[in-house]
Amino acid sequence: MERQGFYRESVLRGIWKQAAARGWRVRGTDPTPAAIAAIRDWAPCGIIASLSTAEMAEAVSEFGLPLVDVFDWVELPAGAHRVGIDDYAVGRLAATFLAARGLRNFAFVGELSRRFALRRFQGFREQ
Repeated sequence: MERQGFYRESVLRGIWKQAAARGWRVRGTDPTPAAIAAIRDWAPCGIIASLSTAEMAEAVSEFGLPLVDVFDWVELPAGAHRVGIDDYAVGRLAATFLAARGLRNFAFVGELSRRFALRRFQGFREQ
């Protein structure tokens, strides 16, 4: 399974576990425009989303519901929140780990077009 899919699956398992423990009702959908439009019929009280495009973020935010993003790929719409990994800290920890072993010449491999990878690189470089 690719890393992105593994992360998403881990987040979903956590959401389902917490929902079951609290008696919450949770529904899921694919991030297609038609599926997002159908959310209105579900009458949710809030939305947990993995926002991967600006268009998706805008479409989901138009519901006017509390919104929590679990990815860090796009700028958040006003009023939305994000939970996730401190990517700067991940980069700093990786560099600290290598430096503690006496290494001084590092390479960073990652998709710098992705916000999370860029932040990890920045943390790595700053360490």
